[in-house]
Amino acid sequence: RVDAVQRSFLETHVAKPMNEMWQQLEESAKDQDAAAAKLRGEVEAKLAEIKPVVHEVERLVEDSKDTKAKLASSQATLHSEIDKCHRELEAGRAAAEEDIARRHKELQAELAGVSEQSKALQDRLTGAVNEHREEIGKVQRHLEA
Repeated sequence: RVDAVQRSFLETHVAKPMNEMWQQLEESAKDQDAAAAKLRGEVEAKLAEIKPVVHEVERLVEDSKDTKAKLASSQATLHSEIDKCHRELEAGRAAAEEDIARRHKELQAELAGVSEQSKALQDRLTGAVNEHREEIGKVQRHLEA
């Protein structure tokens, strides 16, 4: 009889509440599993939405790196071409200055020669004019006589 009472007591106050608590825990676990599955599905859906954006951002980053590399290369080429043009311009300027100085000397020499020729012609002309004056003077004296 004591065993039956103890069994009844244990069944009523221990086993039954433990079974009810166990069922509640199992239901709670099922609810949590369902909530976790729902949340997992939402996260996977968001990841599916975000994945193309991430790929596009990664592509844009790579494009940006390529563009930066091309820009750096273009800038280096441009600076090289500018330096080359400056050197060519400086060489051309120096050559032009040399040509100008040489031509200036040549023209000064020509001018000196022309001046000498001009002076010689002027001296001849003056001599010829003086001779003609003398001739005219002789003719006038001869006519007066």
